[in-house]
Amino acid sequence: DGATLAECKTIAENAYPKIGVYFTVDSLKFLAAGGRINSAKRLLGTALNIKPILEIRDGKIELVESVISKKKALNRMVNLVEKGINGREPIRVSVFHALDHKSALVLQDELEKRFHPVENILSFVSPVVGAHVGPGTISIAYMAG
Repeated sequence: DGATLAECKTIAENAYPKIGVYFTVDSLKFLAAGGRINSAKRLLGTALNIKPILEIRDGKIELVESVISKKKALNRMVNLVEKGINGREPIRVSVFHALDHKSALVLQDELEKRFHPVENILSFVSPVVGAHVGPGTISIAYMAG
């Protein structure tokens, strides 16, 4: 059924505290090219295999932390989702990836095992997003409650 603009606004405002989005990139090259990090951080991060864990909050991309290796980044993102869920149900999750279907499937399976979501979606990032973050990017979006 249809809703008025005011009703849609209320629905969105009520949903906002229940959602979260985390992502990690495989290469710092695209963040540097887009001006999100400087070239010195790119070189150091690449040399040390550092994977940033980023969060989209209030329309901004914020660094949550950095870890060494993609596997650790994916595990840490799952733990951050668990913290954000904070025992609330129902849980809905989505995994988005940029040309890393294998890692995305592993992550989707882990989310299914840990949280038993009512929805568990796997998809690609959009071409526009992919151009800014590069191949190998993995994201988890969730809504709990």
